[in-house]
Amino acid sequence: MPSDSQSPSSSSARCTSCGEVLASGHACKNPFQNLIGQSIDGRYQVKSILGQGGMGVVFQATQTSMNRDIALKMLHPTLSTTPQFSERFRREAEVVSRLKHPNIISIFDFGQAPSGAFYYTMELLEGENLKALVKRDGPMTVARALNLIDQVGEALAYAHSQNILHRDMKPHNVMCARFHGRDHVKVLDFGLVKMVDEEGGDEDHHLTTTGQILGTPAYMSPEQAGGDPLDARSDLYSLGVVLYYLLAGSTPFKANSANKLLQQAMTQEVPLVGTRRQGAPIPGELDMFLRRALAFDKDGRPADVEAFLEEMHASVDGVAQAVLDAVPTGATQPAVESPTKTSNQRKSGVRSSVSMVAPAPAPPSTSRALVIGAGVGLVVLLGLGGAVLALRKPAVQPVAVVVAPPKPIEPAKPELPANVSVNIETDPPGAQLFEGTKQVGVAPANLLFQRSRGAVNLIVKLAGYAPRSEGIDLAGAGAAPVNLIVKLTPDPAAQKPEEKPHAKPVGKRSSGKVDVPIFE
Repeated sequence: MPSDSQSPSSSSARCTSCGEVLASGHACKNPFQNLIGQSIDGRYQVKSILGQGGMGVVFQATQTSMNRDIALKMLHPTLSTTPQFSERFRREAEVVSRLKHPNIISIFDFGQAPSGAFYYTMELLEGENLKALVKRDGPMTVARALNLIDQVGEALAYAHSQNILHRDMKPHNVMCARFHGRDHVKVLDFGLVKMVDEEGGDEDHHLTTTGQILGTPAYMSPEQAGGDPLDARSDLYSLGVVLYYLLAGSTPFKANSANKLLQQAMTQEVPLVGTRRQGAPIPGELDMFLRRALAFDKDGRPADVEAFLEEMHASVDGVAQAVLDAVPTGATQPAVESPTKTSNQRKSGVRSSVSMVAPAPAPPSTSRALVIGAGVGLVVLLGLGGAVLALRKPAVQPVAVVVAPPKPIEPAKPELPANVSVNIETDPPGAQLFEGTKQVGVAPANLLFQRSRGAVNLIVKLAGYAPRSEGIDLAGAGAAPVNLIVKLTPDPAAQKPEEKPHAKPVGKRSSGKVDVPIFE
């Protein structure tokens, strides 16, 4: 971070703290810059700025009494004098400090600096948030995305059990770290936390001005954007958008205001993830689950976090692990992936907020591997067991053992995957793909169908061209993807507008020297 005494390398160089153009004698206008190196309440030594926004800043600091690094979040001094903001800040610290969960950040202390600014301290997290992760590495594999959502869901389920709504669930507020090749997440920033009593009442209604909408538009539920009463299903909508973002690298709808996003969610169908993701298929049932999770009407969504996670995992039951681990085009992924859990595992109570990876079985010992590797030798060894023992008795003669030659083993037929991957291209590209009346993609597309369905019939439509019907034999497909290229035929009737017949004159009226036709 450049200091005030540093000279700019060009006329456009700016201070990294306040954003002003650097010049000789530059005085930083960042109100928090002067706190670096200072002690807060004689207990916390401020070291650097980790991040900041319009409401405050997060420092890295050292708790001097224990010589440990912590994160210190401080509200902007001008907001500390506003009862609404200071009370909400205090509420966040108080509520989150009561949440004890491995996937929720831990808060240690709350106080007020000599400047009057309120602060609280929390654990210093390693890693980066999911927003930065996707922005750098691109969309994730299905397996990794579901594992991360599992952990975030466990955190939300615990918060909801304490009658707490997050109200600002988004990738920016989920930190991800890697331990021994496995992802571990922490949910943070409960700045918009809402307490709900057992009757569904809002305990912090006095902290919100009438007509005020709080949250991040791209991730907030329609009822939150509309200022309506909220329940746990609002957080689940936001969680669904986070999953969509991890898989597609973008949110379903894009607009620069909450009103426009609300209008899109109300009038448009959620775009299929498969239409925004290249190089790695998305199971069709997972796409349908996302549409249920992002239903405009909250009654159409899963009832709670448990139902959300159950439906999410059920949507990929039977999907080949190769599909779950497929890396999208242009994306990079960690070397070690965390496999997803099946619905049966979840129903049997196999749950872990820290990791979804079962420990690998220990490799067989060398001696056992050798014995198993020599199949006939194992039979001979067992057959000679009595003879070897008998040889130790002088009065007993060795017993000859005749071993029949093993029968040739027919190679097992490879088991076909439960799902068939279908790559569809159209000439010209951009045609809409329908199964019945339901649109399932836009060509070029990669679609995934359950082999047990036997066959499917797709309708290919493109403006100006005759629609085509294409049948796909799923039962007879092999393990390799089915590649289908559909050439469309121009439709003359659709390309040439119908000409309307001109009216015929039915008589003439004389007007001086000019005859004017009379039309009906």
